[in-house]
Amino acid sequence: LGIKDQFTAEVAAVAIQLSGQCDPQVAANAARITAEMSREEAAFSATLSKGQKLLNEMLARAQAAGASNGNSAPVLPGADAFLLYDSFGFPMELTQELAEAVGVEVDLPGFEAAMAAQRARSSSSREAVDLTAAGGGLGQLAEQLAAGSEFVGHDDVSLQLDECQVVGLLVAGQPVQELSEQGAAVDVVLDRTPFYAESGGQVADTGYLSSSSSTELQVTDVQKGAGGRLFVHKAVLQQGSLRVGQELSARVDQSLRRRIRCHHTATHLLQSALKSVLGPDTCQQGSLVEANRLRFDFNLNRPMTSDEISRVESLVNGWVASASPTLTTVMGLDEARAAGATAMFGEKYDDVVRVVEVPGVSMELCGGTHVSNTSEIGAFKIVSESGVASGVRRIEAVCGQAAVEYMQGLDAVVKQLAANLRVKPEDLPSRVSALQDELKSTGKLLAEVKAQVAVAKAAALASQAVTAPDGVSRVLVSELSGLDPKALQEAALSLLDQLGDRAVVLLASKGDGDKVSFVAAVSQQVVSAGLQAGKLVGAVAKVCGGGGGGKPGLAQAGGKDATKLPQALATAVDIINATLKA
Repeated sequence: LGIKDQFTAEVAAVAIQLSGQCDPQVAANAARITAEMSREEAAFSATLSKGQKLLNEMLARAQAAGASNGNSAPVLPGADAFLLYDSFGFPMELTQELAEAVGVEVDLPGFEAAMAAQRARSSSSREAVDLTAAGGGLGQLAEQLAAGSEFVGHDDVSLQLDECQVVGLLVAGQPVQELSEQGAAVDVVLDRTPFYAESGGQVADTGYLSSSSSTELQVTDVQKGAGGRLFVHKAVLQQGSLRVGQELSARVDQSLRRRIRCHHTATHLLQSALKSVLGPDTCQQGSLVEANRLRFDFNLNRPMTSDEISRVESLVNGWVASASPTLTTVMGLDEARAAGATAMFGEKYDDVVRVVEVPGVSMELCGGTHVSNTSEIGAFKIVSESGVASGVRRIEAVCGQAAVEYMQGLDAVVKQLAANLRVKPEDLPSRVSALQDELKSTGKLLAEVKAQVAVAKAAALASQAVTAPDGVSRVLVSELSGLDPKALQEAALSLLDQLGDRAVVLLASKGDGDKVSFVAAVSQQVVSAGLQAGKLVGAVAKVCGGGGGGKPGLAQAGGKDATKLPQALATAVDIINATLKA
């Protein structure tokens, strides 16, 4: 196409302009959309450049392999083509075109095999169960129950509900009429339920189902089925028997429900606070609401500052302290949008929606459970802020009783540290700073002592130097035990000074486990003769499964297999002798 500069943002701007009549939300998010597209295009271009470099290397290897095989045409392995496609975004057609330009064929069957293997790995790594598939137990049940399940559990009054009729039972996905095996797992569908089913980022309620005839089941999860029409209670029969048509009493765990709804309302307040601090185009990219925490993903292409996090916390806690009522209204989708209700960008909604509002603070489309007054949240504390994807940040926070538990844990840590350091909690920062200064000073002193020890050990080695084949250069290749890389470098430089203007020193020292360190020091006259420290030490470290390099006169490297140190030192001698010939 002849396009060299970034262009997707310009194309997006035209598309946004054309979409104004069908979805005003697109235009409202225009700045964010074009900015994200520009960032993604820049990131893709950088990845493509890396892939181009790798492709050139692969093509060079293929040409070399073809040349070594006589008349056979060079072939790019399918695994290599797949790596370019999977990791660097190279379309197969582009790889073929570039390969053809230099006379290399692409192994298409090998590429397809690698692609098939990837699909198989992807398929086996996820559990995809279609509960409403044709012929499935829940699908059959959905056909029989046109009305579905009625959810009546938004308020506290209905969290204990009698006369809930069992309209369906499934064991291992298959319909049954009754069940009496104690400890058996069963899916229970009721005509009406106070249990919230997992949706909208909020986890499901838990609790119990029971009857006057001593039947009792523990509900561990609730999921929606049949397109959301059925509420499927994942339960375990603990006592008695169960049958279709039986009436049960449903009891939601109210303690967990209170904690969950505190976190859900706090999530709404958090989004409003982020919009206030970071800008109105900040919007939700995902969320999770649990009894012990909330997680909120939002668009931002940088980490939040400490000041921004503090301001968000203060805003939310201010709204909590204001004891504002939480208002819930059911209205048409167009009416809700006209009223200013926030919706998840790109999310699909029914024609009639539930709007949750904290007057003057937040108004969102939401089917979840919420506090009736913000004061019920109690307290709000951000635990962490981190990046989860390109242009997406994540906040994890706690509120209510979970916030109290979190602060109690921090308080216990602070008190323990204060006791260990024998200071008051408020004096901990200054005490830690003083300890850091002491540690830094001690570290410097220790480094000086190590350097002195290294030089002393080096002095004893100087007499072991030998003359190179050129008859003038002095060479010393040896192991010095007990030295870290920095001390080893000091020792090598000291020896180089002692051995004169034409000298080569290579020292090695074993570290923790199987690790080994190498240092090579080469005088300028020897460098001029063709021996460079970087190349020497890199080749020697490779023998021990490592690598490294540096300047021509001084270089360091590391190895992973100390058992091969004798071979590595012998390799160093061979390289030096081969370079410094007579």
